[in-house]
Amino acid sequence: GKTVVGMGTMAQAGTQTLILTPSTIAVRQWITEILDKTTLTADQVGEYTGDKKEVKPVTITTYQMLTYRPFRVDNKTGEIGEFPHFDIFTKHNWGLIIYDEVHLLPAPVFRITAEIQARRRLGLTATLVREDGRETDVFSLIGPKKYDVPWKELEQQGWIATAQCTEVRMPLTPEERAEYVLTEDSRIKYRIAAENPIKTDVLEELLKQHEDDSVLVIGQYISQLKGIAARLDAPLVTGKTPNAERDVLYDDFRQGRIKVLVVSKVANFAIDLPDANVAIQISGTFGSRQEEAQRLGRILRPKKDGSIANFYTLVTRDTKDQDFSTNRQLFLTEQGYSYNIVDAIDIVPGLPAKMAELEAELERKKLSGEWDIEARLESQHRGTKADEDESEPGEKPRRGRKPKAKTGKDAQSAEANEVNEAEDMAAGAEDQHQQKRRGRPPKNAGRDHLRLVK
Repeated sequence: GKTVVGMGTMAQAGTQTLILTPSTIAVRQWITEILDKTTLTADQVGEYTGDKKEVKPVTITTYQMLTYRPFRVDNKTGEIGEFPHFDIFTKHNWGLIIYDEVHLLPAPVFRITAEIQARRRLGLTATLVREDGRETDVFSLIGPKKYDVPWKELEQQGWIATAQCTEVRMPLTPEERAEYVLTEDSRIKYRIAAENPIKTDVLEELLKQHEDDSVLVIGQYISQLKGIAARLDAPLVTGKTPNAERDVLYDDFRQGRIKVLVVSKVANFAIDLPDANVAIQISGTFGSRQEEAQRLGRILRPKKDGSIANFYTLVTRDTKDQDFSTNRQLFLTEQGYSYNIVDAIDIVPGLPAKMAELEAELERKKLSGEWDIEARLESQHRGTKADEDESEPGEKPRRGRKPKAKTGKDAQSAEANEVNEAEDMAAGAEDQHQQKRRGRPPKNAGRDHLRLVK
């Protein structure tokens, strides 16, 4: 929908246009739509990414490309290097700039892109919400809000599919509950609850119920996703998956050759999978309302048969996982959606018996001396750190000594900051990863630009 609005604006303006998107995948989706639905030809539409450097009458690039700069420090002045790609675009006479997913713009790393001059600016987003409260900065960076429509109104008009949202609550396993209670680190508490092994049992039962549907399994932690992908024998897409491989997997999913696709938070933005009609969220970025809405949006394309979309979020009861889930749902609740709360027992009838077996197993380990809670907690800390380092390229891995556990307001503030950073950096993470390898623009970039202006 945003792409169509953007193309309509381009047609009315009839001028040189720069489009900023969150990822290379989004760049190519824009190009495909423009060539399919307008009279523009391939020689008029340019891709400026880690793979190509084209500046044409209509140019599509990413926020990450424009804000990339080599980390070179001048020994004399102490200054860090300039933005090589950004300078190319500031010299161009743009008649229109379109900011896709404009809610990203207030991020400190991206807001410099608002300095590019143009006669007209257009910001597009379906989720104008940020956990740092900076969403209103968009209006000072771009301009006043021109149009806003509730999601439910779009649903009633048939522009998006009807969706049923379900929260499945389940207990934490006895061993994980013991770890959860004893740890003081807020982030590890959430990690323990988010990776609750019972979620995999519920997931498998839900997949049996939806064996004829096209299902996305979405999560936050790479190790968790790898384990689920292996257990389901399903392909996995993360920030480290090459774009060419992603394109193949996405096409297989669209063609129905793949019925279940496991994806990390790279699926939060700009993946075109119109036939996806079920999304199962197993973990997320703390209490991010934006992420919750983006993930629901993956399955809201209208279905050919008029069927409804199903969005499941798996939540560990009476933990920080449930607390964050409540906050995540606020934006969608404001849009008119409601969540059906169901107990995992309704989906996995044998769950009480399994919990009793796990409780007995824990008692046996305690009596035999196999149970070492301190070792398990230390393993949790190392696992969290390693998984963060392995997660989407573009995020800042944490290194050095173990941080002090945060509680109360300090913990909430730290979590909010982490949500903001993760949301902003995940949007185009693979582009920054490419830039670390590719770096400088081509030597003739400036000369090509001058020829195009002439």
